[in-house]
Amino acid sequence: MIGIGKAILVLIAFAAGARSGDALVDLTKTFTIPSITANFVTTSLGVSPSFIPRSLQYDARSNSLLVLTRGTTLAGIISIPLPQPPQNEMASSGFPVGGYTILLDSTKTTGTFGWGLTHGLALSSDLKWIYASSTSTVFRWPYNGPVPIDANQTQVVLSGIPPEDGHNTRTIVLARDSSLLYVSIGAINDVDPDSTHARIVRFNTTRFANAASGVFPPSPLDWFADGVVVADGVRNAVAMRFDPFAGNGEQHLWEADNGPDGLANNTLGGNIAEENPGEELNLVRVNETGTFFGYPSCFTEGVFPKGYENGPLAQHEWPGFKFDCTNATANRPPILAMPAHVAPIDLFFFEKCNKSSLHSLPCEWEGNMFISLHGSLRRTKAPMGYKVVVVPFSKTRLPSSPPIDLFGHIAPEVNCPISKMKDCLRPAGLAFDAFGRLYVSLDSTGDIVVVRRKVAGDSGISSGPQTLMPDSEGVVKFPNSGHAMNPSFPTVIGLGLLIVFLAL
Repeated sequence: MIGIGKAILVLIAFAAGARSGDALVDLTKTFTIPSITANFVTTSLGVSPSFIPRSLQYDARSNSLLVLTRGTTLAGIISIPLPQPPQNEMASSGFPVGGYTILLDSTKTTGTFGWGLTHGLALSSDLKWIYASSTSTVFRWPYNGPVPIDANQTQVVLSGIPPEDGHNTRTIVLARDSSLLYVSIGAINDVDPDSTHARIVRFNTTRFANAASGVFPPSPLDWFADGVVVADGVRNAVAMRFDPFAGNGEQHLWEADNGPDGLANNTLGGNIAEENPGEELNLVRVNETGTFFGYPSCFTEGVFPKGYENGPLAQHEWPGFKFDCTNATANRPPILAMPAHVAPIDLFFFEKCNKSSLHSLPCEWEGNMFISLHGSLRRTKAPMGYKVVVVPFSKTRLPSSPPIDLFGHIAPEVNCPISKMKDCLRPAGLAFDAFGRLYVSLDSTGDIVVVRRKVAGDSGISSGPQTLMPDSEGVVKFPNSGHAMNPSFPTVIGLGLLIVFLAL
């Protein structure tokens, strides 16, 4: 929980050929930093950019990575087997991996899944059930590792989520014992008339505890009849996760909010939409209910014109609304504010390093929060985001300093205008495995990358994109040889940390 700032600075300072201040190294196929790439290795197993990987879940029992995809060629869930770390520095890293298994393809069962699976993905605490969400429904299926799911055993856990009129992600988080389900819903517009579509809602799922596979399941929970609002006025809480270090993981639910566009207020300097409002990192104490976090009445100050500033985390009324926004009892302010429109998609706590793993991220990073910033859509002058950041946490389980860049797209303000955004690195889902490795999905390019320590055996391991098809059992197998260096994929960070393109 301490020392990350120093660690990152060291990584930057010792990156071969890096200039002072070079915190980020590009990961796209079109923009390279030749002075840095020579000392790094990247691997790409590009299956199909049209997969659009989003949420990630790690299954420790089978050592596999579960991926929810919502692409045109496959919208569903796949399982990627992960290698064990090498036993010595000279051994092969085990990457690239051996393929993936299609667990479920919702494009082939649209009558069951409506508009298809969109974002939410979770595993039950006993690893017997896998959950996923569409815009209107939360489903679950019996889970048996990398074995295709039987769609005939679908159980509808929650129905009646208000229909998709705006944001279509429905992030789902289970309590540690899987007895409670938390679901977020995002606003319809930039500014709705009320907060009905801007909430995190809790559901008691104990009625499903004894609902075995192959039997008639209980009736679904209903959004309006069975839900308890634990956070109100959170505009689009896509990034949502419990802190495993606080209150046995059940007391502190963190969410990173996506704020609105189009902010113009003559009393605050005119059109200030480019730098406002700040994206919020909110702490939801789930033993409370109905806590209001401001939307649509209030917003968090980002960067105001000179002379109008009230300071970090300052709360203001949105034009056209009347509300006592500065009253922290009526409007819970965020714990941390990030730049406007960076679009946080996921957050994850580094729960435990693995001292016996040569791939593990540093143990000093335990307890810190990692956030994926998808990147701005509406910042026309200076696009921002397109990176993964780390928020250092103190022993009190609160942020101890501002976010620190881990990796991302070099100079997005120059290289990621709206017209070229699809070519930029856009992080989405995050997950850690049992060996201290971080996985990041990039839904813009269809890739998944793994962030880990570099070992001597990594030398020369790389591969270009491959287009591969599943066999009759839904398994896609990658070749085990013939890997060639691909200079179009520069690497990230340095001094023993490595980014590897894993799959998709």
